[in-house]
Order: sequence, then C-alpha cells, then structure tokens
Amino acid sequence: HLWQWQYGDGPIGWRLRPFSADEQATISAFFDPIDPDPIHAGGVTIYRVPLERLGAYARYTPAELQIDAARAKLRTLIAAANDYLAQGRNPAGLTLYAAARLKLMPRRWLTGAIAADYPHPPPMVNGLLMRSDHKGGVLIAVRAPRAALLALQAEYAKYCRKARIANPRPPLNWAELTQPILLLDFDRAGLAQAAAHAGRGA
Repeated sequence: HLWQWQYGDGPIGWRLRPFSADEQATISAFFDPIDPDPIHAGGVTIYRVPLERLGAYARYTPAELQIDAARAKLRTLIAAANDYLAQGRNPAGLTLYAAARLKLMPRRWLTGAIAADYPHPPPMVNGLLMRSDHKGGVLIAVRAPRAALLALQAEYAKYCRKARIANPRPPLNWAELTQPILLLDFDRAGLAQAAAHAGRGA
C-alpha cells in the first residue's frame, strides 16, 4: 500500500511514499520491545532478535502460530461487538473504527493505506471486518490461512446463524490476496454466547 498513483504532465505512474507517522508508531509498537535500539542504515531498519526470546516458541509450528494469531483477532472482534451492543449503542454504528474509538479493540490494527488514505474506507480493513446488518445481526470476518479458518469455523459455528469460508477477494492490500475470509453471521444471543466462549478461552 506504500505504492500510490502519481499524476503529472507525463504518463501516470507509481511513486513509493514514506511511512506515515501512525505507521511508524505502529512498527515501533511491534518491534521496539524486541530491539529498542535497532540499526538504521540506508533507509533500512534492522531489528536484532535475541535468540533466547525465541525459546518460548520453539514447540510451535508456523501453522499453530497462525491459528493462535487468527483466534486472538477473532476473540477481540467478537468481544468488541458484544461490548458495543451491551452498552446500548446504535447497532447501525457498529464498525471497526467505532470499536477502536471506544477502545474496545486496538486502534493500531487499523493502521495502513485504507485507514490513512480513504475518506470512506471499506468495511474490511487489514483483513478484519465488523458490522451490523439490516436484520439485527452482526457480521464478523477475519482473513487467515485456510487451515486456521477451518479450526475457527469449527469452534464458533454453533454460535452463528451462518459460518462460511469465502475465497479471497481483491483487497487494497494485495498481500492479503492469498488468504480466504471466515465470515461469521451472529444474531444478538449467539454473539453474546460467542463472547462468553471467547472470554473463557482467552
């Protein structure tokens, strides 16, 4: 998403824009705990990872880490949607941005091109979606590798009106194109039950 259209007197082309201040803060939030004094050289930042920090993850496979990451995102979104509605707020206003403003989910999850560059961003941001529908339900979605989504679909299907995995759709961040989407459609009671389940498992 750092590549943007460039208009001028000649042919339309692309330009590489620098990270925004919000993106730089997000990168720092991820990596500074690993290496608070990284090396900066030639426009590249090198973070040195102490090998002893990796010991806690030695028993995990990459597939297990992907499932854990997707599960953490999904639990957060379910809890955020449930808390939003439990506070008596207007269901029509339920969005990722509203939940982030209310500190129901991490604001930095929405950092990036869509958050920064579009006055009316689409509902799916960085592989996440949360919104209400006209039937009083709540739709929550996450992008992840198919194996992770199959595990989460099996875990949450009993709380949903519908739980399905959709094929990848062209996103604004093309790096996400390889990952399918798990779509969970909840009614209000099912969302509350899923939030209770997510809280017990967290």
